[in-house]
Amino acid sequence: MTRGKAAKLRSGVLAVLSLALGATACGTYDGDPEIVRTRAIQVLDPHDPEELVSFSDEVFVGRVITEGRTSYERDDVPVTVYSVEVLDPIKGAPDRTTEVGLDGGISKDGRRLFLMQGDSLLVEGQEYVFAGRRDAEGILDLVAAKGSEPVDLGTARAAEAIDDLKAAAKSR
Repeated sequence: MTRGKAAKLRSGVLAVLSLALGATACGTYDGDPEIVRTRAIQVLDPHDPEELVSFSDEVFVGRVITEGRTSYERDDVPVTVYSVEVLDPIKGAPDRTTEVGLDGGISKDGRRLFLMQGDSLLVEGQEYVFAGRRDAEGILDLVAAKGSEPVDLGTARAAEAIDDLKAAAKSR
């Protein structure tokens, strides 16, 4: 996957989120954020291990340590940044502790919770398979709708999914 396609993906995601921002600006605020689901325009099949590994700079199994900050630098689109302990690197060379950015989070005014279709906010202590590309700040920008897949490391299903990703990484 070329950087051009990645830029198109990011532009498509920002366009969809910008439309969602405009469409949800009205309404009353009672303390609970309105959940706004947005769709990513995918240039890859995130459920295909070959495509996911090919697109990503890094793929690894990790555990969320803490939720850090929320960034609003992308046209007021929130990105929630988490600190993650790397348990099993699959592709790339992530540090033992690294930061990952999930497109979505609480709006500046606290009225809306933006989430990509198929995503949810990450949970401290939970293990996930992470996949994405590093941005200019060194944060792993997760693939929408599949870049943070929760795993139960003790199950055969998780082991099979991780083995599929490792096989895809070895074939690269």
